[in-house]
Amino acid sequence: MQPAEPEDGLLEERDLLRRAVRHQFGFDNMVGRSAVMRRVFDQARLVAKGNATLPIRGETGTGKELIANAIHYKSPRSRNAMVRLNCAALPETLLEAERFGHERGAFTGATATRAGLVEVASGGTLFLD
Repeated sequence: MQPAEPEDGLLEERDLLRRAVRHQFGFDNMVGRSAVMRRVFDQARLVAKGNATLPIRGETGTGKELIANAIHYKSPRSRNAMVRLNCAALPETLLEAERFGHERGAFTGATATRAGLVEVASGGTLFLD
């Protein structure tokens, strides 16, 4: 028998939180009873089983991020990060560096190499809004 490592508790806590989030963002908690929304939920459930890139389109406030969350947390990718980027909140000049990262000295203020969100989300989900 070996003493427990401090990381063991953190890993257990992380797994517990992931299960709670997975339940919270499930399809059962979605509002929408119309035939159209039921079709959207059915399609999202199917997509969650696969490994495809998926555009989610809709007007502001229609729940695109909720659907993206549900797909992510019901998919095999849920073991990895779901990274969100509000593209409208960044100036065009920083958007590329945010998405793809940069090397130290690539531009004024780039004092260190930084991974982009595409790399950070590798194996998980990248939600671009």
